[in-house]
Parts: sequence; C-alpha cells; structure tokens
Amino acid sequence: MRKLVLLAVLLNSVAVFAEKEDEHKSKISLGGAYFQDIYKTEKRAGYQPYVAFEFNNFGNLEISMGSLGYRQEITKDLSINGSVIFSDGFKVKPDKMKEGYRSIKKRDSQVAVGGSITYSFKNIATNLSLQGGKRGMSGGVDVTAYLPITEKFVTFAEANVTMYSKKYTDYYFGIKDDEIGGKITSKYSPKSSYSYGFSIGSNYAFNDSFGVFALAGLTKYSKEIRRSPIVEDKTNYQVTVGASFSF
Repeated sequence: MRKLVLLAVLLNSVAVFAEKEDEHKSKISLGGAYFQDIYKTEKRAGYQPYVAFEFNNFGNLEISMGSLGYRQEITKDLSINGSVIFSDGFKVKPDKMKEGYRSIKKRDSQVAVGGSITYSFKNIATNLSLQGGKRGMSGGVDVTAYLPITEKFVTFAEANVTMYSKKYTDYYFGIKDDEIGGKITSKYSPKSSYSYGFSIGSNYAFNDSFGVFALAGLTKYSKEIRRSPIVEDKTNYQVTVGASFSF
C-alpha cells in the first residue's frame, strides 16, 4: 500500500505543472499496479488496484487508495499539504511467508498523520514530507522533473529519499525473541533506516477530459532493512498503468 500512496504524491506533483498551463479540473484516476514484495513471501509479486480522486472544486481535497489529503496554495509556486494515511507501512501475514519464515508475527499497516511542502519552479517540483503513527515515523524528499514532448504527451522523471525512524524500522523489519524459529535463528533489532528510488513515467491526454498514464520505478533499501531475516532483496520495483477523467 505504501507504494500507491507514494504514486499519488508523484502524480500530484506532475499535476502542479498542468495547473500553470490550464485551469486545473477535478480528476478521477483509475488503474492497477504490479509490484514486488519486500518480504520473503511465497508469492513475490502481485497486483493491486489504484484509485485516486482530486476535487479541486471542493477545497483541493485529494483522496487516493489509503489516504486523504488537503492541498492549500500559498503562492503560485508554493503549496502545503496535510494528509491522513490509513494504510502506511509494509503489511505482511505469517501465512504468506515462505516455508521456514512463518514464525513471525504479522506486520499491520498504521494510520499516519502528516504533511508536506511542495515548491515548483520552471519544470521541476520538490516535495518535503513527514508523517507518523503509533508504529513510527517516516519522511523524506522527492524531486520531479516535468518534460513536455507535445501539448498532449508529457514525460516525467522522479528521484526520492525516504527516512524511517528506529521504531518504524524495528516494527516492520526487526525480529523479537518469540519470533525465532525455522530459518529465523536470531533476534534482530535494527536502527533507523532509509530508502531511495527512481521513477519514470508519462501522461497522454486524448482530450480535455480523458488521458492515460504509466509509471515504472525502483526502490533500494539501506542495510538496516536488507539485513533483516525476513527481507528478500535490497531492491524492489513497481509498474503502474491507468487512466484519468477530468471534469
């Protein structure tokens, strides 16, 4: 779920530039995401639907899979955002793990409250964010470059760095004494961690009301995460495609 929340942030950053060229309308985006699981699960990859609503006619309200946000423009280039993320984190159940790793307790997502500041200049948008809940905090920065090819076809590239607090890292990737068993042979208590990633994508507008988008990205995790006995790889990928309807 965390991947789709980040996708909503990225697509919103791209939309900032569209507002400069045309009056921004309310929008509904529908699609699907194919992603790789970070844990040692039996099924390493899966699909998940993507849904997002952006209601600029109702106080810049934004709703996406697992999150609710409000964006307030301060100037033409600067805006602040408040959000409630209902499914923050890396969720997994013991029965989804590979044989030998099912002694763990399930990791649940959390409700996180946070905010961000977005500043855009020319064809670049920067976004600083921070959010937290009972299982810890995370925050970071992402930079998106907006590259128009034609009036209808736009490409974009994004780079991001995310920091995770010690509490957050320990909950999702640590191992307690009562979880030792099978191929998990020792306790693991990681410190704070981080990840960084890169994404490329494109939007194509058939007309003022209908368009399609595609996005592919990679995320790499720090040693505090990848050394966890229940983590499979240090690199994950995701691919998302969908369509948007403006009104």
